[in-house]
Amino acid sequence: MHAARYTHLTTREHNRLKPTQAQAAVAAALLRQLHAVIVTGRAWDPDVATFGSRRRPLEVAA
Repeated sequence: MHAARYTHLTTREHNRLKPTQAQAAVAAALLRQLHAVIVTGRAWDPDVATFGSRRRPLEVAA
């Protein structure tokens, strides 16, 4: 999950980040997720970590 985000941030065409910037962005996301787990007392949920909420991502209409 984090490796894919790092790759996306460093290889995208628009607003490509330098490796250090991408590392900081990924680290910040991980810290926010860990903080939420500690504050709420809920168990780690990989679905929430991946999608940012309990909702599934929207499917793109073909």
